[in-house]
Amino acid sequence: MSRRANLSFLTGLIDGGLKGYHLGRQIQQNQAADAALSAKPEQSQGYTAEDGKRIEALANAKDAEGQPLYTIGTDDAGNYTATPNLAGGGMQGAGILPSQVVQRQTVTDFMGTRHAGELSEREVSGLRARKLIEAGAMSDPLRAAAAGVQLDQAERLRAKEDREEADRQRLAAAVRADRGGMPSSATAGAPAASTFTPGGPLPGAAVGGAAQPGPASQGVQDSALTNYLQTSTPRVVDELLRQGKIDQAKAYQTFIDTEQGRKYAQAWTDGVRRFSFGDTNGALKSFEGLYNSQLARDGQSVRLTPGKEAGAMVVTMFGPKGEELGAQTLKTDDLLSQAAIYMAPHEAVKHFAERNAKREDSAALLERQTTLETQRQDGRAAADDRRDARTDRQIAAADARAQRTIDAADQRLTRTLDAKGNPNAKPLTVTQQRTNLEIDAAREYISGMDPDEIRRRTAKTTNTGRENPDYDPALARQAGLAARRKIGEDDQFDGAQRPPPKSPAELRKEVTARFNTDRTMNKYRLGKDTDKGTEVLDARGKLVGYYR
Repeated sequence: MSRRANLSFLTGLIDGGLKGYHLGRQIQQNQAADAALSAKPEQSQGYTAEDGKRIEALANAKDAEGQPLYTIGTDDAGNYTATPNLAGGGMQGAGILPSQVVQRQTVTDFMGTRHAGELSEREVSGLRARKLIEAGAMSDPLRAAAAGVQLDQAERLRAKEDREEADRQRLAAAVRADRGGMPSSATAGAPAASTFTPGGPLPGAAVGGAAQPGPASQGVQDSALTNYLQTSTPRVVDELLRQGKIDQAKAYQTFIDTEQGRKYAQAWTDGVRRFSFGDTNGALKSFEGLYNSQLARDGQSVRLTPGKEAGAMVVTMFGPKGEELGAQTLKTDDLLSQAAIYMAPHEAVKHFAERNAKREDSAALLERQTTLETQRQDGRAAADDRRDARTDRQIAAADARAQRTIDAADQRLTRTLDAKGNPNAKPLTVTQQRTNLEIDAAREYISGMDPDEIRRRTAKTTNTGRENPDYDPALARQAGLAARRKIGEDDQFDGAQRPPPKSPAELRKEVTARFNTDRTMNKYRLGKDTDKGTEVLDARGKLVGYYR
């Protein structure tokens, strides 16, 4: 009883300890999660960890005699200063830095960590998610690790998008036209929103959103296109090369040199020019037509209609059959700014390349699927052919067996009729008929075999009198039955040609010839001929066996 009581006490103690441990971990996890959710970034003027390391390094710098090289202090603004100690002499030109000022800067404290500058909402969300993942790892490490991997992937994707957006903005800046070298009425080629003056009536533009005939003339459009080709195109190529996008730069230059590229650039510069002069309706019409004619894929199209609110446009996407796929409402100026940036010729080249790559991937995938399906069909056809061939062989074998059965029945019927037709012949008994059938079956069994093979496998002993390892008793029985004559008529047996019997001398001569060529008989000699065979004697004349 005492042992059971002690065991029960220990089990309860361990169970209670485990429950307490898990409860404590759950409490810690909840506290960490609450802290992460309630934490708020706090901005102030101060120093970062890197600033502290720098000040500490200056304070600990000493010369060869162990004297400090700098005196750390503060200025009137509260910034740390590091002044060289030159009173000792001989320290000029010895690598001593001039007076240093470590200025305070805007820092952000968030969840126990100080960051330089201000944190964006996305950065705050990322850091908060990290803390929540760390809290979740207390109870489910595997799920927390998976969440961490997903967060890393999301951050890398956002960083890639930020780099692409920065490259796009640098390209937009490179495309901006130089107003000093162009007529003031044709400021085409400026996709950045900061260079646009939408809604403001400029010289040559009509109030109310309609352009005057002068700026809308073909000459102004040609001037804007010429300025883009001569001024903006080289800048775009240089910027792409500087970003390391050599293939895109080549594709862009090739596209601009084609008739399609020049028409695209002319349509785009016309939309940008109309937007810059406040011709909102004309710019929307230009960009809408350019998208539907050049950028739309798989038969899709867009339609721009005025929104319910002033200064808003509804962008509706339609499918190849005219069905509505979705709609979005945007501010007119934002829509035109985005269209000017994302529909620029260098962006169109990238769009065309991605679309062609997708088409090539789809074509390659279709080709692989077609090849696999062809291989599967060929495999199924080969399997069907093998199955058909096997079925044909089985049918042929069944037909052969049936034919043999029919032939045997015909033979039995013939024998019966012959016996009845001959009054002097007695009809065969059931036992005699069965014996004849067994003889027929045995003859059929060995009909396709080689006679030498039959003799080799039906002899109980070898030529030396030893036991034959290849002896087949079943085959010996069939061969014995096949050699018998059937009861009654047996044309096959009677008509068979048999060699004449050999004389004892001829048999002795054959046995002697085979004996002399048998290497296993080199140490033996032949004796007398007996019914069992020719005697085999050893060197002392002792009988060791018989040779046939």
